[in-house]
Amino acid sequence: VMFFRKNLQKFSIQTIPFWRAKFAIRASIILLAIVLVMSIMKPAGAAIAYRSVSSNNNAGGATTLTITTPSGVVSGDVLIASVDMKTAVTGSFSVVAPSGWQAIGSPMNTSLSKNYAFYLVLTSAPQASYTFQFFDGAIAYTSKASGGIIAYSGVDTNNPIHATSAGSYGS
Repeated sequence: VMFFRKNLQKFSIQTIPFWRAKFAIRASIILLAIVLVMSIMKPAGAAIAYRSVSSNNNAGGATTLTITTPSGVVSGDVLIASVDMKTAVTGSFSVVAPSGWQAIGSPMNTSLSKNYAFYLVLTSAPQASYTFQFFDGAIAYTSKASGGIIAYSGVDTNNPIHATSAGSYGS
């Protein structure tokens, strides 16, 4: 899969594995939908502002995915995580988020990949990173995965997610 990346006013072509491209596209679509809903539903007088983002993948596969906390986050910020896991077979797969994280809507699934979204309202100083765990039923499952955390300030921390929507696309 070829992606075009804008870099210093020049476009370059980057080749990435197909499964990573699919995850990146799906995660981007989910995060964009969440951000749009958050900005439409913000309280009067509040200005939602993007703070920073971080991402990671576990390349060859593991039972966890650790994502570094985006830089500059402070108490009162809202973090949104998108985690994609690739499965080799069908099963009862799930992603377990770190303590305090809440699921956003239902997971978006295709036959061999799953996308999960979570949010966290920071009520104290953030951790250095957050680790998401993969399971098939009650058994830890080794999966290729990628994900990201995006941080916003100015979000209504009492009701940070007003609506969700998920969809799937052809491959």
